[in-house]
Amino acid sequence: MKKSKKLNSPASGGKTNFKKSKKLINKDMLIAQLADQYPALVDVLIEDYGFHCIGCGMSGIESLEQGAAVHGMTNKEIKTMVENLNELANN
Repeated sequence: MKKSKKLNSPASGGKTNFKKSKKLINKDMLIAQLADQYPALVDVLIEDYGFHCIGCGMSGIESLEQGAAVHGMTNKEIKTMVENLNELANN
């Protein structure tokens, strides 16, 4: 029989030992929407991921996943990018 881990949750009167982050950004978000909602991430998209299309007309109709695929990113790389962007957006 497996032992279950007990967390020190606020509901049990304890303190939480970890910070739960929200997923604010997903692969289906439009590039322009991401840039509008998270302007601090624009430089990250350009410098770290080569998204020079931020000002491009396609950014208003192209999702983050579509833009990444056009730039040759794999599904695994896209997933990692979205996770990194969420981590930065939560800080």
